[in-house]
Amino acid sequence: RGMFLKTTNGGRTWLTHGTLPDSIYYLLGMSFSNARIGYVTADADKAFGNAEMLKTTNGGVSWTRLPIPDSVIVLRNVTALDSLRVVSVGYGTDGSIPLGVILLTTNGGASWQQQNFASVDNFTDVIFTSTSTGYAVGTDRLIRGTIYKTTNGGNSWFPLSFAPDSVVLFGVRFVRGSGVGIVYGYLLRLDSTGGPILSPFVARTTDAVLNWFVQQIRGDLTNH
Repeated sequence: RGMFLKTTNGGRTWLTHGTLPDSIYYLLGMSFSNARIGYVTADADKAFGNAEMLKTTNGGVSWTRLPIPDSVIVLRNVTALDSLRVVSVGYGTDGSIPLGVILLTTNGGASWQQQNFASVDNFTDVIFTSTSTGYAVGTDRLIRGTIYKTTNGGNSWFPLSFAPDSVVLFGVRFVRGSGVGIVYGYLLRLDSTGGPILSPFVARTTDAVLNWFVQQIRGDLTNH
């Protein structure tokens, strides 16, 4: 089962906190808009693939399920711009075809606007650098890292140029109020037998994603 830990001393010690609804197995992403109101993306199936969105209004003591569209399979992460406007990313289906999904609520999760992206296999992370500007990252159908941007608080998104191939992006982080940020994940290559080799991948921008510079990181994730 999923569980929460809470610290009140800057991370020196952690204690279990709050009660989850039944049948919540995986907790994937979390974002609080203030000390009381927070949102969590979760999964309600041991086999993975049954998306849930949870909300607390008492600082995580108790959580309730929010209604989300049936076509959503997994929600990887969530960010709360304020107590009412929340954006979540993951993937869903259009019939039998998987596609990237971005959800937006402007009423605290009572209802969601679903945006589908047919060229995206899945979105893995989302972050906002202001109330209007945000970035969502993931991987397209050709196993290439993909980055989308919004300038209107998540109402609409457009793709950005991102060159590296065979990159699976897991996350994005920015210094708030600046153009400095990173995306990270892994680089997928094949060895002489056709087996996968996974290497850490980080790219950095200093001009709000106009240009990216791949950072050199040693390591092999294949057996980890």
